[in-house]
Amino acid sequence: MSKALVLCGGAGTRLRPFTFASAKQVLPVANKPIVHHIMEKLALAGINDAGVIISPEKGSIVKHCLGGGDRWGISVTFIEQNRPAGLAHAVAAAREFLGECPFLMYLGDNLAEVNLRDYWQDFLCGSDDAAAFLKEVDDPRQFGVAVIADSGRLIKVVEKPAAPPGNLALTGIYFFRKTIHGAISRTKPSQRGELEITDAIQSLIDTGGSVKGHVMGGWWHDTGSVEDILQANSVVLKSMEHRPPQGEACPFSTLEGPVIIGEGSRVMQSLIKGPVIIGDRVTVKNSFIGPDVSVGDSCLLDGTKIENTIIMHGCNLAGVTLKDSMIGSCCSTHKRNAGNGCHRLVLGDHSHIAMD
Repeated sequence: MSKALVLCGGAGTRLRPFTFASAKQVLPVANKPIVHHIMEKLALAGINDAGVIISPEKGSIVKHCLGGGDRWGISVTFIEQNRPAGLAHAVAAAREFLGECPFLMYLGDNLAEVNLRDYWQDFLCGSDDAAAFLKEVDDPRQFGVAVIADSGRLIKVVEKPAAPPGNLALTGIYFFRKTIHGAISRTKPSQRGELEITDAIQSLIDTGGSVKGHVMGGWWHDTGSVEDILQANSVVLKSMEHRPPQGEACPFSTLEGPVIIGEGSRVMQSLIKGPVIIGDRVTVKNSFIGPDVSVGDSCLLDGTKIENTIIMHGCNLAGVTLKDSMIGSCCSTHKRNAGNGCHRLVLGDHSHIAMD
């Protein structure tokens, strides 16, 4: 068995109001839950057995989203982490599932443009104790940061440093052998009371372990905020494979660029400027949609202008102009009077707004 550990715990406080009723890992990017994108990556890497860390509060939501993993050919085991006590604590909670096997660890709220298959096979055939995927960032203070030697091995890792020793951020994708368990057992809680995976990796390095660093060239997004999710939505939409529309674009409608229209959907007297994805059973009329817009299933958009926005399923939007917005499931917005004002809205599920 080729094993992975996917971390889907955490409260997701920066993504409220959406995470009051949901888990951040199941929020949609390009009309697909974030964790589904990750499962596809794991399947392509040859993983066939995944442990999924869940919280007591939101675990049932993640379970419903993933099921048994059959759609990806991956057997899924759910492992409850009784409290959010750090990434290393999550690995310790999964100790029985992981056994003595090497494993791929992936944070469930991260998205990256990387094909892991060759890296994973090289790791299994090699002798490194661990590997970490890194990305150059402008402000490394909000991430775990690694320092890498000319050999390509890590010599130092530190969690969210005030004075970063470099600009290589840890992206939340790791490969580990069983030696990580001993390193975690030597790790003490950090100042914020958590067992940090960075501290465990540093312990591994300090005791002679070899940790390979892979600097990623493609995009990477930590989807921890609305702004981050909108950015991820944009880049994923731009990378989508073109496929013929399953829905209908009626006369007097124009589709420009990459546009996906779901089954049973209709676009009437509207301009859709891709990249845009429209789900199933959606009606769009008298509207300007795009670029960088995802519309979930069973929505009605009438007289709208929408750009760089995620609209979840079951929404009814009329007469509004939106940009840089995120609209939860089953929301409705209505503008009573015509006007050119553009709005940025962040609406939790089942919100209803009427605007003058």
